[in-house]
Amino acid sequence: ILIVCRTVGKYNIDSEYIDPLTFHIPGAANVPGTIFSLDVIPDAGEDNGLKHALFPDWLPDTPVWMPDLFDDPEDNVFDVTLAVVPSPSINGKLMHHDDHESALLQMEIGKVYTLQLDTSDPFPIQHPFHQHVNHFQVIEYPGSDQHFNTTGLLRGMWRDTIRVVPQKTKVRTLPHAFTGKAMIHCHIVTHADEGMMALWNITGEELPYAPASVETIRHPSCPKSNGCKVEQE
Repeated sequence: ILIVCRTVGKYNIDSEYIDPLTFHIPGAANVPGTIFSLDVIPDAGEDNGLKHALFPDWLPDTPVWMPDLFDDPEDNVFDVTLAVVPSPSINGKLMHHDDHESALLQMEIGKVYTLQLDTSDPFPIQHPFHQHVNHFQVIEYPGSDQHFNTTGLLRGMWRDTIRVVPQKTKVRTLPHAFTGKAMIHCHIVTHADEGMMALWNITGEELPYAPASVETIRHPSCPKSNGCKVEQE
């Protein structure tokens, strides 16, 4: 984690209490308090070294298999509903431990999919939705800008896990370099163990994470016409 501090002072990184009725992980500690503190002090340089503080320019670009999907058309929209009532399920279906074939959604390599995540539980509970293999980009998340700041979520960021609240959360994903079955599930272990899991079935031609040649190419899975180039040295 890189942090740039432009204002002198002391800053605490705190753990907040979470109501176990809304987000409970059995056996997990739920104690509020300060995890650690940052003391930002002036530097002897010009402007105390704070005014022009910037992140280093060597940070890597977003990988080629994570293009910006924010403005992509919603051609493939799929609703995903997580619930524990009447029993842990996704879209009303409970996954059995011996069912390794049934797929909730058929996906194709190189196509963009919009997932609308929601919960139908009659009481306030947050299910952490986790997707294996392919990350997803956050397009819409319930709440104001302040809500985005307090949860650490920002539109456009890429994640593999996101808390689903009782309003639709919209994300987009681009299957890239793996075909076959890919798992999705609630990351509350007891919910997943009791059946809140499902499979995507990804088909098509598997694509490498980097081109075999040295030249810069446009990756065939990228939906954009003016980007998604990768250069291998």
